[in-house]
Amino acid sequence: MEAALPRKKTTPAKPTGRPRFEPTREQRAAVTTLAAAGFSAEKIAVALTAAGAPVCGNTVRKVFAAELAGGVAQVEALAVRTLVQAMQRGSVPAATFWLKYRSGWRDGIVVAVEPSAGSPEAQVAALAGVRHCLSELAEARRNGTIFGEEIAAMSAALSVRH
Repeated sequence: MEAALPRKKTTPAKPTGRPRFEPTREQRAAVTTLAAAGFSAEKIAVALTAAGAPVCGNTVRKVFAAELAGGVAQVEALAVRTLVQAMQRGSVPAATFWLKYRSGWRDGIVVAVEPSAGSPEAQVAALAGVRHCLSELAEARRNGTIFGEEIAAMSAALSVRH
């Protein structure tokens, strides 16, 4: 029979390296905002470290993967939601912004009468009709129904001189 070897005392292993980084809600929100602004993972790591959470770019990419991927989309959705709410409250600048950038509207009106549209008398009559419509729009603006300095400018631009 073999003699039993003395048992070696085992102590629990000490953890090596840094403890796992556990982000807070505030840090997640900050990373979402910074990612939406176009900050790299390295710059976000510098910002988090300056705020007291020492991390590196690789940790930011690993721990905040969802925030990095969805940050731009979330902030754009917030901007669109805010813009639509402003339009629903009657904000003319918000509506103008939407029409220009999402619907392709442009400043001013371009009126073109093609030479093939008829005789010179017909062209003058068409321009007179446009002037009449613009005059009605300008009157509505003076009454407070329609906003914008563009109406007066359009009316002046379309005035026919003989």
